[in-house]
Amino acid sequence: MISNNRIKSIIIKRLNYILYRNNFNLNLLKPIVTITFDDFPKTAAINGNKILNTFDAKATFYISFNLLGKFSDIGLPIANLNDIENLLKYGHELGDHTFDHCDASKFDYRHYEKSIIENRLQLQKFFPNLSFSSFAYPFGSLKPTNKKIVSKYYKVSRGIQSGINSGLTDLNFLKSVHISGDEERFENYKKIILENVTKSGWLIFFTHEVESNPTPFGCTEKLLSKILEFSLQTNNQILSMSEVMHSYLPLKG
Repeated sequence: MISNNRIKSIIIKRLNYILYRNNFNLNLLKPIVTITFDDFPKTAAINGNKILNTFDAKATFYISFNLLGKFSDIGLPIANLNDIENLLKYGHELGDHTFDHCDASKFDYRHYEKSIIENRLQLQKFFPNLSFSSFAYPFGSLKPTNKKIVSKYYKVSRGIQSGINSGLTDLNFLKSVHISGDEERFENYKKIILENVTKSGWLIFFTHEVESNPTPFGCTEKLLSKILEFSLQTNNQILSMSEVMHSYLPLKG
């Protein structure tokens, strides 16, 4: 017998796909790969940055300002302002991840919106010439009410539901693929990248820390390097979220 909580979860997930959509017919002439980092750990800002620069690739780093300089729930040191300044110097961009790293399943939409607003205020405080162009749902958690709130502030938002974006696409709930583990898992990502080429789609990767001994949420330097190298070898463009938005998504408002 399916529990009431399980039924509720299934209904919410279904509603997330149906409600508050921002439909866009994504037809690309050339496939795109985007690398994103959530939270983001100090090793992403240092090791990830170094690897990206080797391939002259720009990435999007989703930030929760209340986490800066602290440790994550699993003990990972989070980047600080100096790390962010270095990322910006190399042309990478910041995305909104709520100020408190809010889990939509634990907070109502009012708190969620306040956390979005506070994160935007913090960005203006420290980097007054910048603005967030996209959003990533912390923990990949969302409800229709939270999705509606996010759509007030952003034309593009990313979840963690696995897949490639192509054809009719909900820009308020973009699909993505988690990069985790070491280079032994490269064959799995190779298949996804080749599928993206076949579909001429937009493949968004996300991960957390980048180090030799990562948690299940992050990946090694070698795996990230292999993914970037193979993406370029197979004629994918490697672009940040805002680069895709500005070049391929003629969004208004």
